[in-house]
Amino acid sequence: MSSVVNFNHVSFQRKVNDALTAVERTLELERSPRLAEEVDHTYGAKYELVDLTTNAAIIAYMT
Repeated sequence: MSSVVNFNHVSFQRKVNDALTAVERTLELERSPRLAEEVDHTYGAKYELVDLTTNAAIIAYMT
């Protein structure tokens, strides 16, 4: 038996945008987080992205 997973792109995008808003509030900095696909970046930028999101997760967990 195969199970079908329904993916609602609009719902997913809304959840991501809500999460980005929460990150902005958590960081309380003059940064404007955006989806990686919307930003020009270099190969090494992925490590900066991981560092930023890890730090944001730690801050959110501690508050």
